[in-house]
Amino acid sequence: MADTTAARGPKAKKGEATTSATTTTTTTSTTAASKPTATRDVGADGGAAAAAEEGQPPTENRVEVVFTTKLGAQFRVPPTPFSVPGDLGRVGLCEIVNSQLPGGPPEHPIAFDFLVEGQMLVTSLHRQLKNMNLTPDEGTMTLEYTFCIPPPFPEMTSPHDDWVSCVAFQHDWVVSGSYDQHVRLWERNTGKCIALLKYAHHVPASPIKSVTVTDPCPASGGSSFSFATSSKDRLIKLWNFHSVGDGKYDIKKLAILRGHTGSVDSICSIPSYGRICSGSWDHNLCLWNTNFQPGMATESLEEDAEEASSKRRRTTTSSAEKIAAVTPTATMIGHVQPVTMVKWPTSHQVVSAGMDHTIRLWDVDVHRNSRTLTSTKSINCVDYSIFSGLLVTGHPDKFVRLWDPRSPGALPQFRRHHTQWISDAKWHPSNPHLFASVAYDNMLAIWDTRAQAPLHSVKAHVGKVLCVGWSDDGNCVATGGSDCKLRLFKMQGGVHSSATGPQLPPKKITSEPLSQS
Repeated sequence: MADTTAARGPKAKKGEATTSATTTTTTTSTTAASKPTATRDVGADGGAAAAAEEGQPPTENRVEVVFTTKLGAQFRVPPTPFSVPGDLGRVGLCEIVNSQLPGGPPEHPIAFDFLVEGQMLVTSLHRQLKNMNLTPDEGTMTLEYTFCIPPPFPEMTSPHDDWVSCVAFQHDWVVSGSYDQHVRLWERNTGKCIALLKYAHHVPASPIKSVTVTDPCPASGGSSFSFATSSKDRLIKLWNFHSVGDGKYDIKKLAILRGHTGSVDSICSIPSYGRICSGSWDHNLCLWNTNFQPGMATESLEEDAEEASSKRRRTTTSSAEKIAAVTPTATMIGHVQPVTMVKWPTSHQVVSAGMDHTIRLWDVDVHRNSRTLTSTKSINCVDYSIFSGLLVTGHPDKFVRLWDPRSPGALPQFRRHHTQWISDAKWHPSNPHLFASVAYDNMLAIWDTRAQAPLHSVKAHVGKVLCVGWSDDGNCVATGGSDCKLRLFKMQGGVHSSATGPQLPPKKITSEPLSQS
């Protein structure tokens, strides 16, 4: 199969080609315009200044552009054609747009990103057009602009006693699991550890492998939620977190889920449906019902063999208290090697990935593998975007791959930036183009599917980065690493559209529109 990777992208692996995985495109149109007037709107990142720094003379070629946007009316500029230098980049284009905003240039210029035929502008206009095999010699090029995604800023660092293997958000709280077999709950705003669940899975050498929120509290005013944890001990345990007032909290074990014969490395739930899916080293997926019914089998905490054998854990639970003993409602068989990750994006579909190089889509109503996508490499992680319908996967070969399961025979699109094994990747909870990836190279990368390179890349840990997760509002991303730390990064200014938008440093704006015929 021919390599169809974009010019700035990595070379595709044998047996895998690249296809467009974006869902938003911008068209190029030709409009009547008069002879352009001379302008000297030069962007700091792509114009004469940058060319001079590189020892190259600035190009005299110019491009006629017109700007369009899906942002609110306060950010829309008139559809006036501009003649701009071909070596102009994003910053210079931002100057033009800011100068044309309703009400005049803002006191603090707003940062925008620009799309050319649905692809993020990451270099000068001429170089981008050349890379995309486009010819701007005739007519006017339409540029769509949108808010620039701000870089992640370190906000909180929380120490653990061992590697931090998993993380989940629940509004104002963060739940983390560690190789020390403890589960911790943190206040997102203060970084304070408000609850420590010691030896949640206390069979020796049973690190916490996965955590998921199963019954979220209301968006505001909630003081209780349920979550599940899984471990190498082959068990899944269900817990309830509850605020008892005066800054005190209580965690109660609700159930033990037994059914796997290998380490349970991944669990997921579909909130408010009372169901959990798990993936294990026994190659299987299990479905569980957490809506406990009267008369369901129970077991005593004192009769739990693992709990009775552990002398390290202290519990205030009375010996008479019972917890639910849950068995799977279904076991889904298909993978031929360990399952590395499971996701439950919709009520009727589960997605799984495994060391057998496959991504499998499952119909949970009939418990069948409805579709299989095959990679040339083992798959460490998978996530599904309910907005774009795309899958993102991470692999030991340092590539991120984007898949469109709706297109039969479609092969993945590649992204290469990390220098070591990719351990986790997660879609943004509301932006259909944005996702985060982490790897053993210490790095956290923030990506837009419309660009071949990450928007931002920061050193997140001193050592391997093992997990990543977005907050519910999408304005915070958390990572856990082998340096025994949980770190929270704030997306400065937020990811969503706002009344002001992200800001650029103040710059003098000099640009002239084309005269109208």
